[in-house]
Amino acid sequence: MHGTADTLSLRGEFGQAALVQDLEASFGFSLPFDETQMWYFVGDIYRSLILRLGPATDGGKANAGTLAYYYLRRGIRELGKGDGVTPDMPLRELELLQPRRFLRNLAAQTGLKLPEHDSSRLSWGAMMLCLAGAVGFIFGIPPLPLNWPAALMALALAFFLPLFDPGRFPAGCRTVRDLAEKAAGLNYARLRGDGAAGDADAIWKALLGVLSSHTDTPAREITPNTRLVTDDMHQEQATYH
Repeated sequence: MHGTADTLSLRGEFGQAALVQDLEASFGFSLPFDETQMWYFVGDIYRSLILRLGPATDGGKANAGTLAYYYLRRGIRELGKGDGVTPDMPLRELELLQPRRFLRNLAAQTGLKLPEHDSSRLSWGAMMLCLAGAVGFIFGIPPLPLNWPAALMALALAFFLPLFDPGRFPAGCRTVRDLAEKAAGLNYARLRGDGAAGDADAIWKALLGVLSSHTDTPAREITPNTRLVTDDMHQEQATYH
């Protein structure tokens, strides 16, 4: 039996703003700023979606995740990555060296919005070089007190290295099925128009799919009573105390 999450920390510099942007792209309508500022629990987001979408009880009956899988399978085949694609196939068997490029090409091939790749060690190394370069400009790099060439080289490498980052598949996205479930959440309006179900349960699953791209919390642990926590909220709480 899985536990439930009390709080949901949103990843990324823009936190809730990035989440709202993905929700609008997935569900196909704009969400008023004043309304999104009143979201304190996942259930608040769900109610905002239900107010605008229904819940619908007519129309398509297909499972959105299954529909997304068929689109992905066809796209994978057209990219020449293999004919024996199954839902449980590990993504690493399809692309081991360049996950970032694979996801970009698959999105272009299918027309689906896919989750962003995670950074590899190359990008983390670039961040360290950027920090070293900045420190070098301010304090110098031992043994020379003002080693400008080394600091400039570190900053240049920090700029160019991320361009060659092969990336990693997103956290919690190990199989084609995992990718299809995330894609289903990020493409609700598109899949709904193609025959996917649009009832309350389908809306909840789509919401979880979007949330899973913004947090490390497993979707199965998220409930309507899970509280949203962003970096801004952490700062406000620290200031208050």
